[in-house]
Amino acid sequence: MKTGIYYVGFSTTHTFDTTTKSVFHQMTVNGGTPEIFAKENKDVTDRDIRNYTFMYSHLAVGDYNMAIDLRKEDATGILDVQYANIWAFRVDDIPTP
Repeated sequence: MKTGIYYVGFSTTHTFDTTTKSVFHQMTVNGGTPEIFAKENKDVTDRDIRNYTFMYSHLAVGDYNMAIDLRKEDATGILDVQYANIWAFRVDDIPTP
């Protein structure tokens, strides 16, 4: 990936048939510290959509690795992930001092 400023994000759609437990989304960029989001369903019939976007400065030419993981709070319930998307598009050059 070229150096530059990127608009990066992910979206997921899932259902979880339990209302008293949370679903955790974990995002990691280039093997760094994970960002973790948790949400508890209000209704077992709800389809939950999670969107997260951010700006990222890619300072050196090379790989960009982003991983997302979804997991249940414990072994109870059925978590069904219908969609998971990751995107990145370049919006600008890195400013030179």
